[in-house]
Parts: sequence; structure tokens; C-alpha cells
Amino acid sequence: MVETQTNRDGSQIVLRPNRSASWQSNRRILAAIAGLNLVFASGFLAIGAWMILPFMGLELFFLWVLLRRVFGKLQIQQVIHINEQQLRIESGYFCAEQQWQWPQQHSGILVLEHQHPWAPLEISLCCRAKTVRVGAFLNREDSVELLSALKRLGLRVQQHSRPDTLAM
Repeated sequence: MVETQTNRDGSQIVLRPNRSASWQSNRRILAAIAGLNLVFASGFLAIGAWMILPFMGLELFFLWVLLRRVFGKLQIQQVIHINEQQLRIESGYFCAEQQWQWPQQHSGILVLEHQHPWAPLEISLCCRAKTVRVGAFLNREDSVELLSALKRLGLRVQQHSRPDTLAM
């Protein structure tokens, strides 16, 4: 997901991965599976097969752990601030954990385009010898939207190539 905002101080691009479910909907899924497990567990308990109960609880616990891990990974966010003097990139999960700040006139865009039509563009922002990959979690349409937004805000493309054309 690419959101662009412009104000008098400059422009800001917020990048987030697509999230199909909130944590509340994940909890509803867990509750539905727990209810279904409870129905089956009561049937097994009625016939005396109580050894099934710990495994049903363990299954629910592992599902909770996996949903929690995936939901945590989807909380990444990158924010690109651009004004006439500087380019600032912030990246993190719940707050800005990493930050890069460069002069805007020396900054540019490196684009690596893959041959497969569904593969997203690999977009990196660079300044002199430093590069930072942005939007690695975006799909093809969102990465194309990010590239056009960066061009619209005044950054120039320094390299646009395919992997098979790069000299190794």
C-alpha cells in the first residue's frame, strides 16, 4: 500500500504491506477453531479418549503463535520524507527503528526490473555509495505506483535495468 501526502514542508510517502486481516479478525478465527475443537473434544471425552485434549490445545497454541508471528511481520512500515533540501527514510515495525538522511540533490533511484510480469520492481534509494531498498514487501502495482510517486517528487532514476543486463 502506497500513500502519498504533500504539505508545505514537503512530501511524505508511507509504504505498508497489504494486510487482509486485522488482529481482531485473527482472534475471531482462533475463537471459531477453539469452539470447533471444544465440540470435538467433548465427543472424544464422552467416549473416554481424554488423551486427545492436550493435542487439541497444543494445535490451538501453535496456530496462535504462527498468526502472531505473521501479523507482527506485516506491521513493517517505511516512510519517505522528501523536501527541497533532504531525503529522509524511516523504517521499522512499531516505530522508526532505522533512519537514513541524505541531501535531496545527490539522491536518486535505482530500479531493478524482473522478467516475470508479476514480479515487483526492486526499488532502492541511493546517495553516493549508500543504498536503501524500499518497498520490498510491495506487489507489482504498488511498486510501479511508488516509482511514479518518487519521480513526481523530483527524484531521478539513476539506473533502470533487468538482472540479465547487469554486468557481473
